[in-house]
Amino acid sequence: MKADFPTSINISETSDNWASYIDDLVSVLDSDYLLLTGVDESFNYSKLIIKNIGVEPVEIVNLTSNSIQKVYELESKIRGSKLIIVAIGGGKVCDLSKRLAYLTGLQLVLLPTIIANDGLISPISVLSDNQKSVSLPGKMPDYVFIDLEIIRNSPPKFLIASACDLLSNLSATSDWKYAVAKKEVGLNLLALQFSNMAAYMVLDCSSWDLNAPEFLRAILHGQILSAMAMAYAGNSRPCSGSEHLISHALDELKLGSDLLHGEKVGRASLFCLHIQGKVDHKISELLERFNIPSSFTNELLDDQTLKKIFEVARTARPGRKTILDQFKDDELVIKYKEFQKNIGDALVK
Repeated sequence: MKADFPTSINISETSDNWASYIDDLVSVLDSDYLLLTGVDESFNYSKLIIKNIGVEPVEIVNLTSNSIQKVYELESKIRGSKLIIVAIGGGKVCDLSKRLAYLTGLQLVLLPTIIANDGLISPISVLSDNQKSVSLPGKMPDYVFIDLEIIRNSPPKFLIASACDLLSNLSATSDWKYAVAKKEVGLNLLALQFSNMAAYMVLDCSSWDLNAPEFLRAILHGQILSAMAMAYAGNSRPCSGSEHLISHALDELKLGSDLLHGEKVGRASLFCLHIQGKVDHKISELLERFNIPSSFTNELLDDQTLKKIFEVARTARPGRKTILDQFKDDELVIKYKEFQKNIGDALVK
């Protein structure tokens, strides 16, 4: 993974900053640009941005998926051009644009409309390939413009998922240290510190109110730190461990399809921290604050389904050693049921 950090991250906190925010955006658009956006709220926001900057894109691409096939289609159209890629939207738009910029080498300007996980500026793109999720190298955006008003007005489930996603850094870094102890990988201390700092920015925030400016900033800054952690590490280890393997297994088995990725890894993280012996009461309190159950999904998971989840999780990232390797599948099923009995009941009201 090669990571070039953004030249700037411009954050507009209030409407008072709007004029300078737009001026700064205009200053980086010194060439024709291709606009990638969604089809609903992000498209409406795109029209507002176009109106304010006074420069029309050469083309607007409304994305309905983040498929690898769509990346290749766009790559063939713009490779060799001098276009700037401007991406306005949520996770799918961000991930596809980062992969497209990586393949074409073109400049990328990113304006996220939601923050749900650390894909915001990370050098990794999660794309769909024949209904499966794949993680591929992506380009960190050259410029990031974040309007906190649009983020604040996004559905609460996205902010909650983003907070849960940051909690997964704690089980991920614990797994990383476990793999180091087993002499499987090396450790980058700066990346490790960034990842843990990102999680504790949310855990130690003075308010867990979704409308509180300090909580919104904690989520935003935490996600930026997570991306930097992965960039410094040169891989996703600082933010992806056993909890992400379980999430990948749930996706493959088509379980928990009603949950956002951030919430899935947050739920799984609580269990993984339990078997790592690292559960912090604050983590339980935060999940309880947002009514997040301790179960992997909202579906009833019987023993056979649980066993299949752990079996598939082991194969999700070949070579990535985690705490799951310390137990057999049957043992993990027992531990999960013990976890639900001892911890889960206290979280669900």
